[in-house]
Amino acid sequence: MLKNVYRKIMYFHFQTIILSKYVILFLKNLGVKIVAHPPKDYFK
Repeated sequence: MLKNVYRKIMYFHFQTIILSKYVILFLKNLGVKIVAHPPKDYFK
């Protein structure tokens, strides 16, 4: 019983780490795009 819960927690934790890595990469790409091509409203 406890082993099963532990396995679920580890699986969820692992997925969260992978997801956060993708989110960080996405935000970095977005930041680079904004810096490279700033929208007009960005500087108002």
